[in-house]
Amino acid sequence: MLKDKKSRFVCVCARVTEEDIAQKVNNNKCSLQELQQSLGCGIECGSCVPELQEILGIKAWHPAYAFCRIVECTKSLKDSSRFFEIKLFPEDVSSYPDPVLGQNVIIRLTENDGQAIERTYTIVDFDPILRSLTVIAKHRVDGKLTPVFAQNASNESPLKIEISEPIGGSLVVAEQQPIVFYVAGSGITPALAYLRKYTGTHPIYLDYSASSQEEFLFKDFFASIKEQSTSFDYTLRDTSISGRIDADDISKTAAKHPNVQYLICGPDAYTQMVSNVLRRMDIPAANIHAEAFSVVHAPQKKTSSIKHFAYAMALFISLIPLLLLFDKTEHYRPHGQANVGHEKLKCAACHQASTGSFRQQIQAKVAYFLGNRKTNPHFGNKPVNTRTCIECHANPDDRHPAQRFLEPKYEEARQTLGAHQCIKCHREHSRRRVTLSDTSFCLHCHSKTIVKNDPTAPTHQSLIRNKQWNSCLQCHDYHGNHKAKIPIKLEDAHKINAINAYFNLAKNPYGSVIYKAKLQKKDEK
Repeated sequence: MLKDKKSRFVCVCARVTEEDIAQKVNNNKCSLQELQQSLGCGIECGSCVPELQEILGIKAWHPAYAFCRIVECTKSLKDSSRFFEIKLFPEDVSSYPDPVLGQNVIIRLTENDGQAIERTYTIVDFDPILRSLTVIAKHRVDGKLTPVFAQNASNESPLKIEISEPIGGSLVVAEQQPIVFYVAGSGITPALAYLRKYTGTHPIYLDYSASSQEEFLFKDFFASIKEQSTSFDYTLRDTSISGRIDADDISKTAAKHPNVQYLICGPDAYTQMVSNVLRRMDIPAANIHAEAFSVVHAPQKKTSSIKHFAYAMALFISLIPLLLLFDKTEHYRPHGQANVGHEKLKCAACHQASTGSFRQQIQAKVAYFLGNRKTNPHFGNKPVNTRTCIECHANPDDRHPAQRFLEPKYEEARQTLGAHQCIKCHREHSRRRVTLSDTSFCLHCHSKTIVKNDPTAPTHQSLIRNKQWNSCLQCHDYHGNHKAKIPIKLEDAHKINAINAYFNLAKNPYGSVIYKAKLQKKDEK
């Protein structure tokens, strides 16, 4: 249990554990800023800052009062679509720092049983005179904190809470810079924070998605900004009518607003989709900003044991295909398109059925696992091996037949390349003619080759000394079954790029005539 506690992430964004922080603090007393700079914690979203402050013995929480009111919602109080505007008043305003545009605040409510509830919200407004913060919260019926806000809004009484100092970074755009906001649902809050300080002097476009007209917040506020400034425009996207935003919508907006900063905030799927579309449009990464928030889920209601069993079975069944990823089950996987020359072959031409019936194969497998059988039987199909290839590709003229590498002197080639197996170079269903991409494999057998009266330029000895092993295939066809005149000069040989292209299904640089000298001599006799 102690190990689990130490490995708990204090900062999920930077993946910093409690043990990491303890080592840093124990080795050298440091401030919060030094801890952030050295470990990277508490910088991105800032939700872990209060805990970091408590670890360092710094005051983390400020007593405050919250006043809640309902925001533009025509639905019932029990509906989860209701939003609240919450004004936060720190008790000691002199010790509470001013927030920066785009920062967040954590609200902590301690229940009667001593359990603390913490939630993070974006600061959408700050009153420098009253020293009050304003946040927006969505009512969740199954939540722990927002139902308390609902009760507070109904009786108009102040709520005793604690708040953190402003956390997280500011909005990343510079002043007077054109901006396009893509927001969905409660992700409107960063845009709202910016627009409440907006002076109307530079272009702003807001694309705001919600699941119904009733869920759009501050519609009158956006309309008033548009009346006052021609530089501001917005779209309220009701997804129940027009559907969710897609790549075409984003492309049209980008065409109308070039050279702008993009700020995206909403559910994870929404944020990722919009960001990915913008990146595919070659928008510079420096111009795309997705706001990060810590997500806290309410406790789930207990489900029946039958439902748990159903979920477990569904998960188990969905994971069964993963068994095909193991090497031992590789021959059960559908591998896709056949290689060149094998397009008309049936699967059974290579994947031959194993000996025995299905029942006998199962019995043999069980006997093997129980130790009553020495060899592991093949289940379903036999493995495709060199013997399978030779049944169709036997070639008496092959200069490098697979069986040749079974000799003891070729131990290194077997261990390094698997040269005794056809499939090590010619992997089926790969859409390549030769799957071995390294063309320097000749060095494993020919590093001590000596050619007497060598007429080539440069000589073989020179090429070996300079380790130009990629040059071998420029003159020599590995299997030696193409009729061709070998060049004397390396500069007249095939280019290595052409050979690599041939490996990848391009035209054969060695020619199209297959030479079978031994078979021809046999026929002549």
